[in-house]
Amino acid sequence: MRQVSAYAQALRRVREVTEEYYRQTILGGSDPNGFKNQIKAQAGPVLATIGVDLQNPPPDEELEKPFDTHFGARIMIGRTAGYMDLHMGTGSLMRPAQ
Repeated sequence: MRQVSAYAQALRRVREVTEEYYRQTILGGSDPNGFKNQIKAQAGPVLATIGVDLQNPPPDEELEKPFDTHFGARIMIGRTAGYMDLHMGTGSLMRPAQ
């Protein structure tokens, strides 16, 4: 249950950070690196609950794997039309029932 609670809390914070980043982007004052760092910061508490060693966290390119494995989530920071943005979804509906 701790895992799900930490994940839900992180998702709420990711939504808040992303909405504010998009707002700042529209106003012309966004900080793409700050946005990326704030999003990555939300991963720490979740990773800790699923047993990932935060002293040696996965590199950025592997950060999404634990979220996919444990929650069926796909969370990526990318670019659309030249702007950094968040791509997020779930693959759980595509997996066969176990």
